[in-house]
Amino acid sequence: MRRGTMDIFAAQDQARRTTQKLVVLQMFLVPLFAAVIAIFLLAPMGWLDVTQPEMSFAFSHYFWLWLAGTVLVSGLLAGVAFSRWRQLQAGGKAIARRLSARMIDPQTQAFSERQILNVVEEMCIAATLPTLPVYVLDREYGINAAAIGWEMEDVVLIISAGCLDACTRDEMQAIVAHELGHVWHGDPGLKVRLVALVAGMMFFSHHLSKVLAPPPEIDQGSNGPGQGTLQEKTREAELAKSRRAPLRHLPSSAALDGFQEETSADGGRRKRRRVQRQENHEHTNFVDRFVVRPLLIIVVVVYGMLLVMVASLAAVFSRCLQAAVSRQREFLADASALQFTRNPAAMARVFDHIHQHPMGSRMENPALRQFNCVFLAPIYGQEGLLWMASHPSISQRRARLRLDAYAGTSREVSPAKAVPAQQVSAPVSMESQVCARPPVDLLLLAMCCRGQEEAIQAVHHDLAAEQQGQFAELAAKGRPDWAQVLGMRPALMALPEPRQRQLLRYLERAVQADGRLDFGEWLLTRLVSNWLCPPRLDRDPGRTSRHQGAIRLLGLLARSGGKQQAAGALNAGLVYMDMEPVAGMPAHDFQLIDEDLRAWRAAPGSERRRLMEAAKCTAYYDGHLAGSEKAVIHLFAIALGGQARD
Repeated sequence: MRRGTMDIFAAQDQARRTTQKLVVLQMFLVPLFAAVIAIFLLAPMGWLDVTQPEMSFAFSHYFWLWLAGTVLVSGLLAGVAFSRWRQLQAGGKAIARRLSARMIDPQTQAFSERQILNVVEEMCIAATLPTLPVYVLDREYGINAAAIGWEMEDVVLIISAGCLDACTRDEMQAIVAHELGHVWHGDPGLKVRLVALVAGMMFFSHHLSKVLAPPPEIDQGSNGPGQGTLQEKTREAELAKSRRAPLRHLPSSAALDGFQEETSADGGRRKRRRVQRQENHEHTNFVDRFVVRPLLIIVVVVYGMLLVMVASLAAVFSRCLQAAVSRQREFLADASALQFTRNPAAMARVFDHIHQHPMGSRMENPALRQFNCVFLAPIYGQEGLLWMASHPSISQRRARLRLDAYAGTSREVSPAKAVPAQQVSAPVSMESQVCARPPVDLLLLAMCCRGQEEAIQAVHHDLAAEQQGQFAELAAKGRPDWAQVLGMRPALMALPEPRQRQLLRYLERAVQADGRLDFGEWLLTRLVSNWLCPPRLDRDPGRTSRHQGAIRLLGLLARSGGKQQAAGALNAGLVYMDMEPVAGMPAHDFQLIDEDLRAWRAAPGSERRRLMEAAKCTAYYDGHLAGSEKAVIHLFAIALGGQARD
């Protein structure tokens, strides 16, 4: 691998592994936070346990109570998260309408809207996804887009008006491919779950801060004349009661005289006791008022502040984990966009355009803020703290593209290796001397039918009258030049979509005409179909199927170059993959090979990369790389979801 090359397989694997770790950590944070909150809530009950001599927290006596508190707090967090999840489960179309987005009519004739609909349809075919409805934010002039929804059936694509106005077609392809990368990896549902989980984690910090906030001051004059507060009325009622109480219990004058005579002997002692009790009461009031109460208030305030601090730290940590997951999914979507478009330069231009645009990626609607993590770039513009940022910086994302590593592999082919569309058939036109510059689709069809009368007759009459003569001359020649076929890719990708679909139908009809499928037909048709319509990702069939598939794929490559030591070339690739050498060559079964390519497309990126390196060992076993071997390696690369490198 050349220095500076971005390995799409490795980038996808790394992003997936990091996401899994962060999501597990996020899920572990919920019970941990609930346990800590339960300890804080139940600790005062342990401190006030008078049966304990030292009045300390007896954990053994309160374990089950603490466990019940943990379950209760966890249930409360889960309930808040579930409530938020239900709000976000309305579906992409309902969310788009709530955000004031307008659905683009599929029958629209407006150029920019017609263009974005065509781009979305093309990219959905490339990503093997159903075509998504497209909504536009008419009043947002920053460059941004998002795929929002819960399940695949209700995901919609939302794009800003600024994106439609400022971006070229290639740039819109890159933006749409990025969002489809999110959909392809299930990011909309994942991010909605994370939003609901963070809402649950922020519940305690939000409400505890409200509880500890100072009460609002009461305007004494707001009740009008003659109206008092409830405290004032209560105080006045108590004073009136205390004034009336002695009047009801006054004894008669005779009773007072008798009582005075009876108590004259010990009157001094009673007076001293009364004075002493009064002094003790005053001392107790002083200690309670100026010592105990302030200390109790301080303890309650400090305890509440610690509780809010723990809840706030948990909320901040949860938000940081959500942002970290979002950043990894952005890197993964960027890598998927390159996989779908094969055009890293367009993605780089999108980032440059966002950086240079006056509005950048900013969005003005406040309702969009809760969905910041699902957009292509942050809707606030440049984010502040990196560990709280929901998106990687533009410079980080652009640096990962490594444009110099894709020279000659994307649609923007280097001048030294490019074959212009108008010159792609020059060698054939010199041979035929019938026509100059035949269309690339006609040339590829003729290469597939060369020397096979049944295939020629199957498609000859369906061609236009002016093309039948060219096709007959081209189809009478020898087998295709694979280097020339690989050079036709840019011209083929530039054809209108109806002609691309027509070429695929003609190729299928030509292959089925004689009931046989040879190596040349299989390789040419698979190259064209993978260029125009990448295969769907199937479920991983397991390591055993891939083991046998690797033998068949490397065996096909070893035979394709006509090597005299094909078995040795096959075993060289197997040894590189740490597999046991085989005694003979596997039989050609193109149906099984197609299934092997689908199985290996679902394999982890590290294993796919290892298979590609083993293919190079097989191809270079004799020190020579034939054109057919180069074409097979190119097919393996694009069929496995990567970039074909020279």
